[in-house]
Amino acid sequence: MMTDPVCACGASRYETVLVGAFDRLGLQQYPFSVVRCAECGLARTLPVPDDRQYYDGYGASTTEGRFVPRDDVWSARRAAWVRARSAGGRLLDIGCNVGELVSAAGALGFDAEGIDVDPVAVAAGRELGRPISIRTLEELAESSYEVVVLSHVLEHVVDLHALVPGVARVLVPGGRAFVFVPHYRGLVARVMGQRWLFWAPHEHVWHFTPATLRARVEAASSLRLVACQTTSTLEPPSRGPKGLAKRGLCALAAVIGAGDEIEATFEQPSGS
Repeated sequence: MMTDPVCACGASRYETVLVGAFDRLGLQQYPFSVVRCAECGLARTLPVPDDRQYYDGYGASTTEGRFVPRDDVWSARRAAWVRARSAGGRLLDIGCNVGELVSAAGALGFDAEGIDVDPVAVAAGRELGRPISIRTLEELAESSYEVVVLSHVLEHVVDLHALVPGVARVLVPGGRAFVFVPHYRGLVARVMGQRWLFWAPHEHVWHFTPATLRARVEAASSLRLVACQTTSTLEPPSRGPKGLAKRGLCALAAVIGAGDEIEATFEQPSGS
């Protein structure tokens, strides 16, 4: 049992979950391990990814200093999902990248804006007229938003207990935070082992279950869980027999509540 580094809960005793070599997302035999905190159950990647990689152009969408557009298969659907579970109003997308979700939310009636640390993506989004900026939560006014969205952000953040309280601080009483993260105990992830795409060990610091996501958010802030579910949407489709098997796994995962993505809704108590 290893004793370093320190978990988000403050403990430093871990049990090994997985040892492997990652061979996807442009990596070739990238050695990594996933360990689980013996105290709170939260899992993390070793070696710890360097979060400085996001401050000069996110590698997945930046080539030679320029933003390279990707197929956006998430934003419209995600914005509609949030709209159906909130009363509207001011929306902040944290980790907005080029602002696709901000644009989709605006089309649904939100007064939407986004923040990110990536200057390349933010510049590209601003050229498209999207209301996004390079700012931190500390630079935003307290109790400013009815809705905050963190779509695949928390797994990248080394210091969870620095970010999560800021999310609560900018929400109005009764406001909601919508959090989306990979579910490493989902059926597809367990079957695929080290081949599961969303280990992304060069980027993802933390690996969540619904229980550990709730525990860490509620321990670090005034936010309280309203609803949580898993879906089977992350692992890309494949062709042939492999694709049929993967689709079958995804369908089964949806039925038994073991999808590979967690969708969680947290609320700022009205008395906050």
